[in-house]
Amino acid sequence: MKKPIIFFSHSNKDRELILPIKNKIEDITSKVVEIFMSSDDGQSLPYGHNWAHKIDERLRSTQIMFVFVTTNSINSAWIYFEAGYAYSKGIEVVPIGLGVDVGHLKPPLNLLQGFNATSADSLNNIVSIINKKINTHFTEQFTNADFQSVNDSIITMEKGLELLTHWGLDNIYLLRSDTREERTKLLETTSEYIDICGIGSSVLRNHPDFNRIIEPKIMNNLKIRILVVSPDSEYTKQLDRNGGRSIQDGAVRTQLLDLFDWVDDMKKIAPDRENVSVKIYDNFPLDFYFRYDNTIFIGPYMFGKISPNTITMKFKGNATGFKYYTEYFNDLWNDPNFARVPDRFKSTCLV
Repeated sequence: MKKPIIFFSHSNKDRELILPIKNKIEDITSKVVEIFMSSDDGQSLPYGHNWAHKIDERLRSTQIMFVFVTTNSINSAWIYFEAGYAYSKGIEVVPIGLGVDVGHLKPPLNLLQGFNATSADSLNNIVSIINKKINTHFTEQFTNADFQSVNDSIITMEKGLELLTHWGLDNIYLLRSDTREERTKLLETTSEYIDICGIGSSVLRNHPDFNRIIEPKIMNNLKIRILVVSPDSEYTKQLDRNGGRSIQDGAVRTQLLDLFDWVDDMKKIAPDRENVSVKIYDNFPLDFYFRYDNTIFIGPYMFGKISPNTITMKFKGNATGFKYYTEYFNDLWNDPNFARVPDRFKSTCLV
């Protein structure tokens, strides 16, 4: 005989919040019911299966669906889709507010009878509803300690979300190379500003379609500022040494001079030569900084690690992190004691 299926619909971001509730229900019911979580946890569904097909399969056999709504999921189209699909199949759907008021939900969820999880008694409503639906007599065993644990997780989640929103931190990448695909897409859509601070900006110009993409944008008034270490700096020589090359090989210096050639070519097609500019500095290389309009990628240069293998953060515009780093870049760019125009451009640029 197949176990009755209880479907937990929730945002993937809330998996760690919902999992203890699932585990508690399994303990209470001695696992005579199957609880299916709509997140890829490798438990409800083994890895490698067709996820969308299996969700549909589980929904067809579901007795009741609990929709866990948090600040992460209150505007999630997916949970509304799952709930609407289940409701259309005659499945009882019960919204549960975790840190949000179910009264603030949008249709169709706000038309359904749900509750807010504000105490151990309210969490025990889950057990009570299961008992009524599948005619069982499981004991309501959620305790105040259980509720406090869930509530603490909600508070931590909300504080984290508030912090991320305040700073505009959109993602953290363990490897800078993991940003390449996203930065390629941003390169296609950027129309106003590109700012770069790095060693030689090869990360930009080595893109196979870079010139095809960037040249029409430059002709259409895209503004590019590039801040790099001086080719003749002692730090440039040290970078070659750290890379296992001799000073005579001069790979970093050559890369920088190639960049200057490219800037010179782009100035020729820009409506205003100042739209494409480069400045140099003599300090140790600063953080990797890459701005595409209202998105910034920023991360350190670390001893013993090549740039593609270094952690990188992504900040979105109109938030504290984006403003902080754009202001810092502007301060460096405009500081004559730090940044200067290379000699080869002084005759054609305003210093």
